[in-house]
Amino acid sequence: MDAKGYIFYLYENNSLSNKNLGKTADKILNSFIRRKICSAYQCFKDLSIELNKEGKSISYKNVHEPVQKLLSYNLIRKATNRVGNPTKHGAVYYTLTSFGMFYLMKSRRIWDLDFILEHDKNELFEFLLYPIIKVETLRSLTDPEIIHTIFMYLIRCCQEIENTYFVRLKYVEEIGGIETLLTSIESLLDPNWTI
Repeated sequence: MDAKGYIFYLYENNSLSNKNLGKTADKILNSFIRRKICSAYQCFKDLSIELNKEGKSISYKNVHEPVQKLLSYNLIRKATNRVGNPTKHGAVYYTLTSFGMFYLMKSRRIWDLDFILEHDKNELFEFLLYPIIKVETLRSLTDPEIIHTIFMYLIRCCQEIENTYFVRLKYVEEIGGIETLLTSIESLLDPNWTI
C-alpha cells in the first residue's frame, strides 16, 4: 500500500464521522493507549480503577458492549495469537487498528513516544513520520520539545487528512467521481512546517 492507498483505507474506515462513540467506549480506548494488546476484561479492570477514583463503579457486562462498538467502528480488531496457545479463560484479545491510531492521534490523545515505538510498523507512522525522521532517531530522542513538535506534526497531518482529504473524497463519492480533485500528500510531509 502506498500513502494514497492509506488515505483511502482511512476514509473507508471512517464510520465515526457523525456518530458519538459514547463515554464508556471512549474511556476504554485509553486501555489500548497503555497496552498494545488488551482483553475486554483488562479494559474492565482499567476502567474500574479509573471510575473508583471518581467514586463510581461499572460491571463487566457494561464494558463488553462498548468494546464491541469499538470493534464495529474498526478502531480495534481481534489480535492474533501468534504462539498458537489457547488464551487464559478463553479471553479474546484486541489491538488498535491503524484507523484507531489515526482517530486517537487526530483527537490529541497520544503524547507518549513509547506508543510510536511500540507500534513502529504501523502505516500511520510509515507514511507520515518516517519519511521525515527515522525510527532509530526516534529511539534516541530525549528532548521534550522535539517530541512535542513531532506529535504536533502528526496531529496536524491527521487533522488535515480528515478536514481536507476526507471532505474531498466524500464529494467525489457523492458526485460519482472526479479524479482531478485528488492530490498528493506531499504537502503533509513538509519538513519546513513549524508550529
